[in-house]
Amino acid sequence: MKNAYYFIFFCSFLIWVNTMNPGRQGNENFSEKNSSDEYEYVDSAYPGFNIHYNLEPKDWKHIELTEKNNKQFMMDIKKEIKRMEEDKKKINYIL
Repeated sequence: MKNAYYFIFFCSFLIWVNTMNPGRQGNENFSEKNSSDEYEYVDSAYPGFNIHYNLEPKDWKHIELTEKNNKQFMMDIKKEIKRMEEDKKKINYIL
């Protein structure tokens, strides 16, 4: 009885494999067609976009603006941390 279950499983596996698309290769997100050598060395701050889509996104200026805003936000946070440390030193000096 156990062998019958294995046989049924094996047959269903063969049917499943035979129904697969033979022309499709690679992963859905990173197929072999997109991983050619010509896209390996891209001069871009976001090489993942070029490798995945094989072209630069249409909203490239928006991405650069977002990156600039993020850098400015991080610089503001660093300045605020420095101010807080200076205030902490002043408070400790007074106490």
